[in-house]
Amino acid sequence: MKERVISAGIGLVILFMVLFSTNYILRLSVSLVTILGLVELYKSFGFYKNKVLSVLACIMPTLVIFINILDRKYFLPVLYVYVLILFVSLILKSKEISIKDVSLILSLTAVITFFFFYVAIIRDMENGSIYIWAVFIAGWLTDTFAFFSGMFFGRHKLAPLVSPKKTIEGSIGGILGSTLGFLVYGYIVENFIGGMSANYLYLAILGVFGSIIAQIGDLSASAMKREYGIKDFGNIMPGHGGILDRFDSIIFVAPFVYYFITYFNIFY
Repeated sequence: MKERVISAGIGLVILFMVLFSTNYILRLSVSLVTILGLVELYKSFGFYKNKVLSVLACIMPTLVIFINILDRKYFLPVLYVYVLILFVSLILKSKEISIKDVSLILSLTAVITFFFFYVAIIRDMENGSIYIWAVFIAGWLTDTFAFFSGMFFGRHKLAPLVSPKKTIEGSIGGILGSTLGFLVYGYIVENFIGGMSANYLYLAILGVFGSIIAQIGDLSASAMKREYGIKDFGNIMPGHGGILDRFDSIIFVAPFVYYFITYFNIFY
């Protein structure tokens, strides 16, 4: 527990430094997190044991940083070319790689890269420096409250075949923690940042559904780890695991937050 708390503290310091920095630094950070997450994923799936797969797995992550920093409009053209490369490789190296390998690389690279982009996209919005916090409130407050609620009150299993330790009580605690976090977030913005009023109903709705989606992201990562018989995707954060272990909920939450705040004015 001590290791977990210290690691979380260091992570929060880094997060605050990045979120309070320039858009350029945030884009660079998003790119690096995406690359590290994909590398962890490919390593966990054993892709680096095959020379062809290791090369294919490295192409897109290497381009991610340039796409995010230069212009995200290049994402779809680059993805298109990447798809062609994957299937040409499948045709020429059918004895070394399978359609399952190509499908995994393509789907996970596209999903993780595209979903992570939304963190930077939100920051680029008007008042993005305020809205960006919503992603991490939904993702990490859900994780934190679910962890402690499950520890103290957990009795009924939530998804025993996917993640045996997660409980319904922990899930409810995560939803309540996220919702409370959004209400506090609204109060802070309204009273200390100034210039905007908070719509607490919309904030509460965002807190509830943001937490549910964060838990879907967490359970999805657990399903992948269970499928491949691994405990964590990496060990870059002692007590928490790898990048994907810490950001699995953020990957799913970021797009939802973007579309929610696009159509509903949580601040006005």
